[in-house]
Amino acid sequence: MNKRVVITGASGFIGSAVHTKLKGENCEITILSHSASSPNGELECDLLDKESVSKTLPECDVIIHLASRVQVGSSIEFPAPHLSENPQMLLNILDTLRERNQKPLIVFASTDRQYGKCNAVASEETTTFPIEPYSGSKMICEILLRCYQHTSDIPFISLRIDSVYGPGQPEGMLISDVIKKMLAGDTVSVGSLDTEKCFVFVDDVASAFVCALKAPTTAWNSVYNIGDTKRSLQEILSELSHIIEKRNGHSITIESDPSKTRDTTFEVGSFALDCSKAKNNLGWKPLTSLGKGLTQTVESFA
Repeated sequence: MNKRVVITGASGFIGSAVHTKLKGENCEITILSHSASSPNGELECDLLDKESVSKTLPECDVIIHLASRVQVGSSIEFPAPHLSENPQMLLNILDTLRERNQKPLIVFASTDRQYGKCNAVASEETTTFPIEPYSGSKMICEILLRCYQHTSDIPFISLRIDSVYGPGQPEGMLISDVIKKMLAGDTVSVGSLDTEKCFVFVDDVASAFVCALKAPTTAWNSVYNIGDTKRSLQEILSELSHIIEKRNGHSITIESDPSKTRDTTFEVGSFALDCSKAKNNLGWKPLTSLGKGLTQTVESFA
C-alpha cells in the first residue's frame, strides 16, 4: 500500500491485532501511546491533551483510531469519563488536522451497540438508539466525523463492530470467562442461552481495517457493519465444550441459570448485522470458521 499509518490504541485487544496485520503490508506505522518507546515506532502522546496531540501527530495518509474507554458496565455506573473522553480524543485529532489543513483518512472503531434494542437485522440505515453511555459516546464520535468531513473535508470510514473474540481477549468478557471456567471445572452456569450475536474473530476484524485502508475514495465518508453469522450463546458454548472436552478429556455440563441473566435494561438483546455493504464497498468478509476461531482462543488461554 505504501501508506503512512498512525494507530491509536495499538496495545488493546483489537489494536494489537490490527498492528500485527499491518506489519504484513507495505506501511510505515507510527503508534501514539501514553507510554511509548521509540524502538517500536511509538510516540508518547496524551490524546486527551490538545497540545500533546498537536506536537506529536505526524503527517500521515491514514489514522486508525482505536483508543477508547470501552467498558459498557463501567459507562453505566460512571458515565462522565466515557461521554467526555472518547469524543475528546477524536476531537483533538480532528482539530489538529483542521488547523494544519491536512486530510488523512480516519478509520474509526465504532460499535454495533449503537443500534440498541433493534431486535431485527440491522443495516447501516437502521435508526441508531444507544441505550448506555459507551455506545452514546461512539455515536457522538461519528457525528464529529461527519461534521469535520463536511466543514474541513477530512475523510472517514467508521466500522460498527459486533462482539469480538479471539486470542488476547481481556478477562471479564463473555467468551474468555466461559473458557476459563471450562478449563477449570466440569460445570458452567450462564444466564440465557438463547441470546444471539454476530460474534466475529479478532483477525477478521483486523482485516476489516486493512480493507478500509485499501478502499477506493468512493467508499469513504460512510459507516460499515462488521460481524459474522448470527449464532446463539448455546451454539457458542456447545462448540467451546466440544473443543475443551477433546483437549482435556473431561466432560462439561452447561447450565442455564436465570439468576445470572443480566439486567435487560442495558442489554441490546438479539439482532443480526447486515454486512453486505462492507463486502460490496470494502471487499471485506469474515473468513475464520467458528471452530477454528474458538480453538485458537482456547489455546491462548490454556
